[in-house]
Amino acid sequence: MHTCAHPGSRALAVAGLLVGLSTGCFRYEPGSVTPDPGSHIRLVLVTASTIPVLADTSGHALVVDGVLELKGVLIAAAGDTQVVRLGELRTASGPVGHMKGRLAKVATASIARVTERRFDATRTALGGAGAALLATAALLMAFVIVLVHVAA
Repeated sequence: MHTCAHPGSRALAVAGLLVGLSTGCFRYEPGSVTPDPGSHIRLVLVTASTIPVLADTSGHALVVDGVLELKGVLIAAAGDTQVVRLGELRTASGPVGHMKGRLAKVATASIARVTERRFDATRTALGGAGAALLATAALLMAFVIVLVHVAA
């Protein structure tokens, strides 16, 4: 039995991965300073700030220094504080581990910019079209490889 990896198959796989990673169904758009609870948001802070992160299911609470950005779901917003269920917490060093699902309290005055995650039909269509094109190219390449092996 003879097996053959066509040189173009790796390039096609890499192209498929890049298309998948570069497209998405959502984008972040400017939002109000106090979006509706349940909104998926990204908060960019005025300066690196100390953010209290509330207890997780284990009952532990902590304070994170140097926070620049938070992503997650807005749980509640009072006049001076917003509570976010974290998806990601970032400092100048990058993402802080083990924060997903925890609650963070953010002073409204420390927020420089709020963006909300919204569905983007154009990106969704382009991503779907790119995936369909790659699948078609992969099938055509496989067909050509089979024809070459049969003819040999």
